[in-house]
Amino acid sequence: MTDGKGFEPGTLTVGRRVHRLTAGGRLALARADYMAAVSAFERVFELSPDSFDLLIELGNAHYALGHLTRSEEVFRAAVRYLPADARVWASWGTLLSLTGRSGEACEAFEESCRLSPDSLHAAAGAGDCNRVVGRDAEALVWLERALVLNPRHASSLRAMADILTRRGEGEAATNLWVRALAEDPLNIFALEGLEQCWARP
Repeated sequence: MTDGKGFEPGTLTVGRRVHRLTAGGRLALARADYMAAVSAFERVFELSPDSFDLLIELGNAHYALGHLTRSEEVFRAAVRYLPADARVWASWGTLLSLTGRSGEACEAFEESCRLSPDSLHAAAGAGDCNRVVGRDAEALVWLERALVLNPRHASSLRAMADILTRRGEGEAATNLWVRALAEDPLNIFALEGLEQCWARP
């Protein structure tokens, strides 16, 4: 039964509440008030369980609060409900990487790149995670893609420099360390990498 205007009684009210809570959660997230963001987003899902587009933001808010188990649950749901969304895979890859599961993170970042070939974050993530697990050849391919997308991307410059340093390609590595330091002058990893190159005969 409708109210004569085509709406079920109460439907518009719920929709407005969802809209208000969503806006409030996103504002809280922007202000780094992660507890308020989680509270707002969780309430949205109570009112509108199919609000899957908020899963990334909810997962990020839980992670920022240190709720790693809950964050993982949310991102697993995001992967299940939004498998064609490159942002979901990139966010899932980031969580896996930050929790020490670089091998799994590689797969997530690479899937994100498949869905969105121009994603700098995903290409850089795939490159760095492959570097961490020792797959240097694969890492270089992804890092080169990231640097095509942004030649000044500091973390990709550092990751590639690290691989070339370990390979003994001192001149090329030095050039990359210098470029990385130009973007992030106080990065300890880059300073130590450059010093290591200079110390080699």
